[in-house]
Amino acid sequence: MNNAKKAAVGVGIAVTIAVIYLALNVYAISNLQFRGYQTENFDFADMSMDVQLEACNPSFFPASFNKFNVEMIYKSTNFGTFTVWGTTIPPQSSSIVDGRLNVNAMAMAGLFLAALGSAFSGQEMDFDVNQIRFIANLDAPIFGVIPFSIKKEYSSEEFKNIMSGQTYRFEC
Repeated sequence: MNNAKKAAVGVGIAVTIAVIYLALNVYAISNLQFRGYQTENFDFADMSMDVQLEACNPSFFPASFNKFNVEMIYKSTNFGTFTVWGTTIPPQSSSIVDGRLNVNAMAMAGLFLAALGSAFSGQEMDFDVNQIRFIANLDAPIFGVIPFSIKKEYSSEEFKNIMSGQTYRFEC
């Protein structure tokens, strides 16, 4: 076999290995599972709280992510953002990851004032828990440079079950 054929075979093998690695990494990232672990005291000065989640990687391949971000939306208003900083989770294990909950003070004040106004006028507040949505975005660049994101939306009940560990899907 001449050098050109050897080089072509080498490149073909390298590309195949890279594609397999990419597929396994995407699979591992796509199957990450989270649940609540611990929270710290709420800081009223900056309307935030430190939180920890348990992240589970049920796959047979390490899963790395840069950021897990959840927006809390009521009707069309963003009430806060929950951000977890990334790490690498070993195969078939779980790790505790740190994050921070930041509450939108103006949106919360508006909701509080609406409740107060409803109470003084003798009316029930128009608050529908079914209109709360949690939009989760997991950023995990492949090979550290190829942008890759997974976006999921949860109802308030689904998100509560996930964070309380009552989710049907935590395999660690």
